[in-house]
Amino acid sequence: MEIREQVKTLTDKVKAEIHRLDGQIASLHERKQEIRSAPLPKVEALAAAEAAIRQSCTMFRSDGYLNSIASLARWNPPDGARQQPMRLLRSRYSQAPDLDALVYFLQDVMRERVTADVEELYRELKPGMPAKKRAAALADLDDQIEALEAEREAVADQVRDMFAIHAFE
Repeated sequence: MEIREQVKTLTDKVKAEIHRLDGQIASLHERKQEIRSAPLPKVEALAAAEAAIRQSCTMFRSDGYLNSIASLARWNPPDGARQQPMRLLRSRYSQAPDLDALVYFLQDVMRERVTADVEELYRELKPGMPAKKRAAALADLDDQIEALEAEREAVADQVRDMFAIHAFE
C-alpha cells in the first residue's frame, strides 16, 4: 500500500472517530436541553406559584400598607380638611397599578385559579424530573460531555503529534 493511501486510511479513521465523539456529545447536549425544558412536576409548579403569591403579598405589606392603615386610623382631620386617599392599588412611585397590591387583595382567588389551571394543564402534560433529580442528571450529563470532549481532544492531539514528529524523519 502506498504511503498516501495509508495516510488517507488513517485520516479517515480519525475523522470517523471524531465524528462519532461529536455525535455523542451533540446527543448529550440535546438530552440536557430536554431535561431543562421539561415542565416541573405538578407539586413543584404549585409550590412555585404559591411562593410567588407569598412574595408579592410580603412585598406589598412591607411597602407601607399597614403603616398607611395605622396612620389613617390615627388621623382625625379638622372639619373641611381634605383627607389623603389611602394607597391601595396604586404604586407608591407612580399612578400605575401596584401588582403586589392586586395579588395581596386577590390572593385567595389567585390560589384557586392557579391550582385549577395547573390541574387542567397537567392532565395532558408529561412533567419532567423533580428539581433535585434534574440537577443531578444535568451534572451527570456535564461529566459525560466533559469526558467525551477530553477524549476527542486527545485523539486530535495524537494525530497532530504524530504528523508533527514524523513529518521530517
